[in-house]
Amino acid sequence: MYKAKSLADIKKFYDKHLTKHTPRKSSSHYQWILKLMHPKPSAFFLDVACGAGFMVDEAKKAGLRAYGIDASPVAIELARKNAPDTHLLIGDGENLPWPNDYFDYVTSLGSLEHYLHPEIGIREIRRVLKADGLSCIMLPNSFSLKDIFRVIIRGGLDIGEQDFVERAGTKNEWVELIEKNGFRIIKSYKFNEAHSLFEKDTLKIKSLRKFTKSFFRNLVCPFNLAEHFVFLAVKKRNCYF
Repeated sequence: MYKAKSLADIKKFYDKHLTKHTPRKSSSHYQWILKLMHPKPSAFFLDVACGAGFMVDEAKKAGLRAYGIDASPVAIELARKNAPDTHLLIGDGENLPWPNDYFDYVTSLGSLEHYLHPEIGIREIRRVLKADGLSCIMLPNSFSLKDIFRVIIRGGLDIGEQDFVERAGTKNEWVELIEKNGFRIIKSYKFNEAHSLFEKDTLKIKSLRKFTKSFFRNLVCPFNLAEHFVFLAVKKRNCYF
């Protein structure tokens, strides 16, 4: 259930969450995203809802003019430490503070599902992206193999407070949302977290936890059962909102 009622709710939640835990993928994940996009050196790059700034930092290392924005002041404080010498702002992904056609590349990695109005966030990405620009959007699957196994083993997802600000969708649902709001998807990829599906309180035998972690990390998962979908998208022409 999606419980946030305002941007202030979301800020409060993530400010509190980030003081306890700083979520990040491995550096290879962010490098993989850049490899998918094949960015040109010195191009303008934006990571929307940049969190602690790890994607922004990798973009800077790749020679891009790297920008990041996040609604959480705590996130931006962390990002300034993790991604020095980049352009970082506190702001709303549904109201980006840049002019039309400003960026060559825009990423949104596991953030649109947290918005009050994801369709507005997609339109804002489109607005600030140049006519020949490229966006990369990662979103969670509502029918991931990971969650199916959690239901089998635990009887439920047990996502706790995370459901405060999270949606999920099938591949077709996300494709429809993205393409209805001004984009054309040119390529789709799957992404699965390299972590155990089962927590310590479920599998108490260390060797079994280790096995499941290795098994699911290397599992050849059907595309439509992946944990996340990664979409490369370009702007549709003559699309007005």
